[in-house]
Amino acid sequence: MIVKDNRRIEIIITTVMVLVLIVLVARIIFRPRQAARSGALPVTDTQAGAATLYERLELKSKAIAIQRDPFSQSLASAAKKNPYGLSLSGIMADKNQFIAIINDEVVQKGAVLPNGMTVAEISAAAVTVQDKNTVLELKLE
Repeated sequence: MIVKDNRRIEIIITTVMVLVLIVLVARIIFRPRQAARSGALPVTDTQAGAATLYERLELKSKAIAIQRDPFSQSLASAAKKNPYGLSLSGIMADKNQFIAIINDEVVQKGAVLPNGMTVAEISAAAVTVQDKNTVLELKLE
């Protein structure tokens, strides 16, 4: 009787040890791997609580220092501005009225620009601005 009980205990202990070994091996095999590529985003301690990819990317983007706005005009196009500092970005038609985008601001005929010039005329291809001494035509490029 004692021999049977000892054998049963040995089987139980062996089964438990095998199960623990299987769990450990599975955790090693199926754990998330750190990507070796340079473009990969490693998960940091502050990101560990972030549940979604979007949240992790948002945390990562906050840590990146941006030198300039990537959506602003390029340096080459900024240099093409006229001496009055005006840049025509676009012209839109709304029924019979034209609307223009000058220096990232939406303007219509009669609007006064920050430099004091007035929008005199807007056509499909150009905008005419003027002040007391100057008439300037801004064209789309």
